[in-house]
Amino acid sequence: MTFNKVTSRIKSVCEDPFGLRVTDDNIDPLTVPARLVKNVTGVEIKSNWLDGKLTTRGAIKNYYFRNSGIDFGNAFIAAFDPIVNSGNLFGGSATAKYQLNRFLLFRASYEYATRIPDEDEIYGDGLFLRSNPELRPERSHNLNVGFRIDKIFSGNRSVYLEFSTFLRSTQYRIFSRICSFDVINDNGPAEEALGAELDFALDITSSLSFNGNATFQDIRLTEATDFTEEFLVGERFPNIPYFFFNTGLRYKRADILKNTILTAFAYQSFVEEYFLFFRASPKVQPPTIPQRNIIRAGVTAEVKNWTVTAESNNLFNADVFEEFREQRPGRTWHLKVNYRFLL
Repeated sequence: MTFNKVTSRIKSVCEDPFGLRVTDDNIDPLTVPARLVKNVTGVEIKSNWLDGKLTTRGAIKNYYFRNSGIDFGNAFIAAFDPIVNSGNLFGGSATAKYQLNRFLLFRASYEYATRIPDEDEIYGDGLFLRSNPELRPERSHNLNVGFRIDKIFSGNRSVYLEFSTFLRSTQYRIFSRICSFDVINDNGPAEEALGAELDFALDITSSLSFNGNATFQDIRLTEATDFTEEFLVGERFPNIPYFFFNTGLRYKRADILKNTILTAFAYQSFVEEYFLFFRASPKVQPPTIPQRNIIRAGVTAEVKNWTVTAESNNLFNADVFEEFREQRPGRTWHLKVNYRFLL
């Protein structure tokens, strides 16, 4: 049996001589202390069965939180009192892992999870991220089932493969919502997610290796906040990629140049196009964040104590947009030189 308890307390007091003031008493809202207390307590029991091939774990957790602070979005309108938000929630988990042989493992897990928002999500940054002291913890039912293969062959060849599927039902999901001039973290309506994840690595020869990972997550709303948004039920949740993958290829040789280890590498990062907002009406197509496909490639040479790496990020100068459709830099070139001192 394992007992665990984690407590964190945060207090923040600031000032802005030129910032917003409360209309009635001219108080700088930043001088009102913002406080956040989080306490997570858990008990876990681990058991082994079938001569150690089957391992199970069960856990119960308690989540306590209390925060108080000012809603800066409304602090300049009238006199105020700090908003207090607190809760005492329970959750739990159960996992099972079955080692069929040295190479193959199966596992399954269920968790009733709680994620308490952190101080940045609640209190913002005082500039572009607005505070939301009434932000609620995110709660979810999570079911995962998968397997893992890890096998080494002769000739320095090996394969690693891990695949899992998941089903998640979430209430009060915390997401970033764009306002007129800034962003606020808010709780969304109930949603369900169905997806799969793949992670693999192949040592094809002693010199050549290939690895990658891929994720598909279909996250859709299951309820509307009011009757005006009923048409959104069943819609995919915006501003969250639903399909993305990364791949990498490395070729390493020590016999091409004398006393030199050469490594050539290339990495790909792909994110499929996804919506930026929910649609405003059934017939309106929302703006999208374009598809992203970035290649990073380079060469590394190791000579005695020297290591020299030349690489290019976004090799083909593709257009790149992050969340909120913010454009990122195009192609860049990098040269890095390291020297190791031997003492």
